[in-house]
Parts: sequence; structure tokens; C-alpha cells
Amino acid sequence: MRRHGVSCTMIPHLGSRHVKTFTWACTIPGSFLAFFVFCASQAVPSREPKRTYSPLAIETWFDRLLSRWELYFDREELERARGLYRDCHVRELQLDCDTLIVHRRNGREDMYSVVEWENGAPNVRSGTADRLEGRALAAAGLYEAEELVSLEISPLPPDQSAQERKTLYKAEPEKGTQEAAPAGPAPHLRLRLAATSQGIRLSGYWVEAQKELPAFAALKAGQEQTDQRKREMLIRLTGKARQAGFSFRPGKGDYLMRDASAISTFVRRDLPRWRGAFDVEADPRLQNFADGVRKVSIRASAKTLGGNAVGLDWSAWIDSEVLERAHASALLRRPGQVLISPELGLLRIDGAQSAELADWTQAGNSDAVTSIPHYMLFSLFQSESLPLTLSGELDAWRDRVLKMPEEGEDASLPAILRPYQRRGVAWMRHLLSNGCHCLLADEMGLGKTVQVLSLLSTAQVEGRPSLIVCPASVVPVWKAEAAKFFPALRMETLQSGNNWAQDKQACVWVASYTQLRRHRAIAATEQFDCVVLDEAQFIKNPDAKVTQVCLSLKAERRIAVTGTPVENRELDLWTIFRFIMPGLLGTRGRLEKMVASDPEALRERLRRQVAPFVLRRSKSEVAAELPPKIESVLNCPLTQLQQGEYQRLAREGLASLGDDLKKSVQERALPFFTLLTRLRQTCCDPGLLPWTSCPPRQSGKVLALLDKLHELLAHGRKAVVFSQFASLLHRVDGVLREEFPQLPIHILTGSTPERDKPVREFQKADGAAIMLVSLKAGGTGITLSAAEYVFLLDPWWNPAVEAQAIDRVHRIGQDRTVFIYRLIASGTIEERIEKLKEQKRDLFDGTVGRLADMSRFGNYFSSLSELIGAEALPPEEGQEE
Repeated sequence: MRRHGVSCTMIPHLGSRHVKTFTWACTIPGSFLAFFVFCASQAVPSREPKRTYSPLAIETWFDRLLSRWELYFDREELERARGLYRDCHVRELQLDCDTLIVHRRNGREDMYSVVEWENGAPNVRSGTADRLEGRALAAAGLYEAEELVSLEISPLPPDQSAQERKTLYKAEPEKGTQEAAPAGPAPHLRLRLAATSQGIRLSGYWVEAQKELPAFAALKAGQEQTDQRKREMLIRLTGKARQAGFSFRPGKGDYLMRDASAISTFVRRDLPRWRGAFDVEADPRLQNFADGVRKVSIRASAKTLGGNAVGLDWSAWIDSEVLERAHASALLRRPGQVLISPELGLLRIDGAQSAELADWTQAGNSDAVTSIPHYMLFSLFQSESLPLTLSGELDAWRDRVLKMPEEGEDASLPAILRPYQRRGVAWMRHLLSNGCHCLLADEMGLGKTVQVLSLLSTAQVEGRPSLIVCPASVVPVWKAEAAKFFPALRMETLQSGNNWAQDKQACVWVASYTQLRRHRAIAATEQFDCVVLDEAQFIKNPDAKVTQVCLSLKAERRIAVTGTPVENRELDLWTIFRFIMPGLLGTRGRLEKMVASDPEALRERLRRQVAPFVLRRSKSEVAAELPPKIESVLNCPLTQLQQGEYQRLAREGLASLGDDLKKSVQERALPFFTLLTRLRQTCCDPGLLPWTSCPPRQSGKVLALLDKLHELLAHGRKAVVFSQFASLLHRVDGVLREEFPQLPIHILTGSTPERDKPVREFQKADGAAIMLVSLKAGGTGITLSAAEYVFLLDPWWNPAVEAQAIDRVHRIGQDRTVFIYRLIASGTIEERIEKLKEQKRDLFDGTVGRLADMSRFGNYFSSLSELIGAEALPPEEGQEE
């Protein structure tokens, strides 16, 4: 706008012409207008120079810049100037009627150039000895002045000449020049504004002798306007178009406004002003944009298409008016974005519905009519913001799925099944027969294996194999259970040189996760009848290769089996359901956002959403005959060697990491977790430290374990000792063989070649026996019900991992009370974690089981010293108490 009678200093807040690359489509000299239009169309934010000027200076330099001033600079100077201008190196521009002063900073050097207008041409003086840099800076200043003039000069009615404009300020003619009268009538520029599905398109035409010639053709071709008056009008238009929000499209030779808010503002506020400044022909449909963005609500109706397919018919509504199907489809493809409709205006789906539909479209369900599996309807049932109308047939199907099957005797099921196991088989069969899939999440020890085998033995499809995937240590368990209870069910083990492609007669194949990954190429091509993932938490990492292989399996029926569907975080459950029923829980990105913003609301939503497809029974609910388990903490004082090593490590860790716990976890995770590992090793046995050599009896835990074992072994009892450190088990094994030379001692770690052999021998042993088990190798899938005592040498902060170990002993088949001892090193990190688990038990309530992620230390401890117990350390020698 004009600023009359005052000088003003300003830093405009406008879109920048900062671009990294520019292909010169113009010829030099005399090509700046096309270059300026290109730069003005950019919208990357950047620093603008400080500008000092007066209205009269704007008018004066406007006339000067209409000349072909670039002819007075050579090609190298202009190319350098365009780089300075494009990359925003000009820091300050001072404009008065006589001079233009431009400043920049080059490293530590302040540079300036002065442009004076003499005899109709620019005369350059510079404060630098480098002629190229000085003249390039002057030319960059002229480019800046071109931009400033285009933004500040007022548009004039098409018939007002430059002479008439100039007399508004009563400016004196340039020295050495004469005012030239306009040669003939001023050119007439006509603008057309059209409403399109992309936005508002602006095109221009020169009206000459009742003919219209494209006004932007020269800009499109990168050529210069030879008519000075046309050049003047285009510069005015370029500035105003940029201010309004238009971008020039060189390939089209027109301008386009895409931004919805800019479109609405332009129609309401700017269009009337443009009509007063230009000859404008406006599409009447532009008025549809004047009211801003209109909210659209989405509704869906569903009907059966046949088999397990459901057809969804989406409709879009504004109040009580239904929109055309094309509009509904376009809105569904871009939920949350504004749809530009020349007929209806600016449309956007209501915000509450947009987030729900974003998951849908990212899953590939973007058409107005979509075919989906039956189970996907439950993803919409749980949404309060998306109305869903079901056909009568689908309504009956939903009620049928949600209704548990009636209890009754099934002669096809083996007699060995307990009543709750029969109900579990019936529940799985019920869901699978209704086009859904399931997660059997019974607490460990309730016989999930026998329930799945019962289902497979009574519902096999002829000629189509089924597949059970499980940890390597559990493969023998599946085969043994099948041979014992279902001898007619043929089972084969997947291994090198042996697979279902070579033997179509095998009904059920059992594969370890490792073997499945090795056979991924064959697995991806097979159509299975049923795929079962045992210990399904093995695929909790969605980015792991084994997870990707499991997700690629094709099967008519899918079952996940695990007693701990959520070990650490909600994403564990999302990955399992991505295998069972892809798409049901939405996208990973949205789940992670909800975890960060409102974890409690997310857990409640997940509970509702997965409830129809998860069956979880606890021992207390279904197995009253199972004897109780008694858990207690066995405090183990540190030996003098342990205490010295622990204190030294704690002090060095605090000195290295500092006491800010959250900062250590976030910024120095590797040294932080290394410190925790060393402290835990010290708590268990200082001989585990790589720099320490000592006998196992230097461990307070080993001494406490020996004391307990002397008592119980004298009465012929069996015990299982768990540890996460295999090296600790081997050290304990040596001590036990010295202490109890006649005692049967069995060991199971990741390096044990025949993993089922030590388990079998322990179970069959008469009298006292000891079983040493690493959590990684034996924490899942094995039965050790012959034992009565469980010792956890190094309890960890994930209750689910501990529960898995304990339930190797306390499970169906156990007929004696089970005693569990957690060996805790007094005054250490272990004691802190144990107290936390007791005090914060509610934190471990997960979606369908217990949730624990104790790696988020910063949520529970205020400092590193509090976590590791360093505040109780005695002072070092030489320090005061």
C-alpha cells in the first residue's frame, strides 16, 4: 500500500524467493522480469533484508527500474548478483530519491555498494576493491529494489499512465532527461480468475484491436517484455499476486492459488480491491469459496458381499445434504485435507473423523466402496465418531461373534481336556468359523498347547498343510504333546532339506522361528490352512526380519498363542494383531502418537477393540485344584569383595554419566546400560566381571543358595534355579558338584544341544535333583512340574519374564505347593527395582495382561544415584562423613 509523506523502516514478513537452484531459462541481458516472477512464486521462509525508503523514493525508482538497466552489467556480474539476491545475502537496502545503498556481510567484512542514477543509467560506487563483488552487490540491490517496488507500488486503474502516477508526488524530472509523453494509448491488461479443483487460476491477456493475446507468454518462455508500459503493469501484478498467495506456473503460463485459507481470504477481501485496480473477469463460482472451509461428516453402511468379504459404502454429508459419490471418494482419499470444489466450495472432513479415517486410508481402503474382511468392522464399531449402519445379515453376524458358544460335550475332543480347555477349543473354533482369528492368551501353565492341538486334530483341510511356529526349545514339546495325546495327527519338523513343498501328505508342520526365516522364500508362496504362532511375543518387534516373514504367511485361519501378549509396550500387541487381523488396530504411527499423548485412553481403547478376539484365563479362575504358590524375597548381603566392586562401579558411573538419569538414558544409553549390566553382574557374582578372578563363593547369592539347598535337598526335594547369565549358571554348577557330589544336576542354556533331554531326565529323576536354566533357553515352552522350589538368581524388572520362569513349575500337573525365592542383593539396584515393583504394581497392568517397561527409568527414579543406591555409599578415604 502507499505510505504518504513519511519515511519508513521495515522488515517485511513475506514469502521468500530463496531457492537452492535455478535453471536460467532467460537470456542475458534484459531477462529479470521472468527471473523475478520465478523467485516471487517461491514460498520457502527465509531472512528478508532491512529496508529503509520513502513513498517518493519508491515512485522514483519505479520509473528507473522500468529501463533495461541490466545492459549496464556484464554476464558474470549479473550471475553473481542473482545468486546474492536469490540466497538472501543482502542485509540492508537504503532507498532515497538520489541513491540506492546496499549492504552485505562477507565473513567478518562489511561490504556496501552505492547506485546513483545519471543520464538514465546506473552508476556504481563500492566500498570494496573487488570490482566484481562490488558491482554484483549493486545489481543485487537493484533486484531487491525491483521486489520492493512490486510490493509497495499501488496498482493503478488500467487507463492511468505513468505520467499521471508521477504527478501525484509532484516529482522533479530526472537531471539530463526530458519527460516523454506516452506513445499512444496505454496497453489494456485483462485478468481472468477461474475456480478449479486445484484452486483459483489467474490468467492474463493483452486486449489489442479487439483481440486477446496471452499476457504471460513472455514469462512462460523466459523472455523480456519489450514494451515498457507492459513491463510496468506486469511488475505491479507480480507483487500483488504474490501478496495474495498466487504462485506462477512457468509450465502453464498462469498463476495458481492452492492454499484454502488464502483462497477464502482472497475472495472475501482482496477480490473487490482487484476489481478496482484491474480489469477482472471472475468466475461466479468463486463466491462458493467465500464462506471458508465447510465441515463434512462421513457415514458408512455395510453389507455382505459373499464369503468373508464385506462391502462398505461411504457417503459424505453437509448437514442433511448428501454429496455426490465423487466428492465422498475424493474426501476419503485425503482425510484431514481440504477438498476444493468449484461447485460446493472448500470441504473438509470433520476433525474427529479425520484421525479415524487416516488409519483406514493408509491401509489402502480409500475408495467410497471397499471390500474388507468381516473382522475389520470391529475397528469401526469401536469408533464413536464414525456412524456405521449394518445390514440385517451383518448385524446378526456381529451378535453371533460376540456371543460365546454354548457349553456342551463334543465327542470329537479328547477326554483328557479339562472343562475350561474344552471351552477354549470351542471359542477358537467359533471365531474361526465366523471369519475371525484369535489370540489364546491363557496364563502360563494352563495347557494352551493341548488346546491348539485339539483344534487342529478335528478341523484339518485335506491337502493343505498347517504350520506351527515356535521357539526352537519348544519344538520338541509340540511333537511330544501331539504324539502323546493325538497319535493320529501327523507332524513333521521343518529343517534343511525337509519342507511342505516336498511332502504334501503331512498335516501339521512345526518350525522354529529361525528355520522359518531360513525358508522364507518357500513359506511366502504356500497357502496354509492354519498358521499358529506360539510364544507370539517373539514377533513383538515389527521391524525384525522374523516378524516380516511371519506377516508374509498366507493362511485361511490364524492363531497367536502367548501368556504374555504385552511384555514391554503397547506396540507388542499391535504387532501380534497385525499377524492375526491386519488393520484392526490401525496404523503403527497413530498408536505411537496415542502412547505419547494419552496412554491410559489408548489402553482402554485397545481393551475394547481386542476383547472379542482374546481369551485369557488365569489359574485362579479355571484351575481351583492347582496348589498355591508362595513367593518370598531372600535378601543376600554382599560379600566384602562384592561391596568394594559395587561401590567403585557406582562412583565411576556417577562421575562419568552425572546424576541426571533421564539425560543419561537419552543421550548416553550405551554407557548407561553397560553400567547397569556391570552392577547386576556384581550383585550376582563378582567373578562375572571380566577383570575379576575369584571363586563363586565370593558371591553372597551363591552362599545363600547353598544354605537353602542343604535344607531342602536333605528332604529329597527338587529345585529349579533360573538366571539370565549362562556364565553364572556354569559357575554355580561347579560349586554344586563340589558341595553335592552325588546329586543329579541338569543344565539347560542356549548352547545345550538336545534341549528336551535334560528336561526329561529331571522330570523322571527319583528323589532330589537340581535344574539350572537360563531364562532365554528355558523361560518358555517347557514343563518342570516335578520341582517344588524355584530360585531366581537375578530377578529382572519385567514381571512377565519372571512369571514365565515361575510357570515352568507352577502349572497344570503340579500337585504340590510351589515356593519361589527371589535372591536380592541388599542395598543395590536390585533392591530398588524390587521395591518399585511392589509399590507401583498398578503400572504393570497392561491391555490383556501385565505390562512392564522398566527400561523407562526416568519415570520412576529421580536420579541415577537413587536408582543404583549410590546415596548410601560410604565416603571415599579422605572425605568427611
